[in-house]
Amino acid sequence: MTCFGGTLDVMPQPLDSVGSNLCNINLLTTAHAKDAEVRLSAALNTATRGMQGLETLQRATTSDDFLNQNLASLIYQTSGVGLPTGTLANVIG
Repeated sequence: MTCFGGTLDVMPQPLDSVGSNLCNINLLTTAHAKDAEVRLSAALNTATRGMQGLETLQRATTSDDFLNQNLASLIYQTSGVGLPTGTLANVIG
């Protein structure tokens, strides 16, 4: 329950090896090593975007002049790129 009487459903994405698609990495062949490199790069990018989203939210919500319109503007500016599923779980939870 939020302070405004509504509810908030959050579907966090785990950053463990399963959630990051890093299970069963095989480095025995060149093709497998290239696949591992792509998967590691994708996991790093996902984690970096998540941290950047959290940092942006922290700066916006801890400023002295934070208003609801600041949050709406922030979500609009970063939707689709800066706020992956699960970003808000660490801020609100």
